[in-house]
Amino acid sequence: MNKEHIENIFKSFLTKDGCTNFSDKHFYNCRPLIKSVNGAQIEYGFSLSLFGVMALHCQYNGKWAEYIDITSHCYKSIDVTGIAFSGNEWYHVKSDPIVLTDLLSKIYRYCRNNATSEFDCCSLYLECSNLKKCINPRPERGMLCSYRKKLENGIIFYGINRTKKG
Repeated sequence: MNKEHIENIFKSFLTKDGCTNFSDKHFYNCRPLIKSVNGAQIEYGFSLSLFGVMALHCQYNGKWAEYIDITSHCYKSIDVTGIAFSGNEWYHVKSDPIVLTDLLSKIYRYCRNNATSEFDCCSLYLECSNLKKCINPRPERGMLCSYRKKLENGIIFYGINRTKKG
């Protein structure tokens, strides 16, 4: 798998969630891994973060990523039984095209569910509560709302569907 293929898979997941602002580094940040060889700066891979959460590192073998490295926190939260082996703080997964899309989907969900919240709720909290989902017209902002996570888990503090007293 090459970098563009992996990026396109993640961008398709983001687009399905309504996030299309790939220039916002909080939601999507792909940066090169650089090393110095004989005084020259060489790109040998890339790292990718989603929603402020480190998603993966890839190192090239030629122009293809032979392995995808995922953090130990991510590894412990998703099922990669039989396809990963341990490094130090990272787990190495062979970038096998047969399992790659499913693996990237699991990594995406992990990052989405562990996104750094920037605020508790917005002015739409009552409408969100009544509809049991985030209705922020800017999905990128809704991803940073801690109340969205509560709604997705059936915890509702306001409105006609109230389940908890806050």
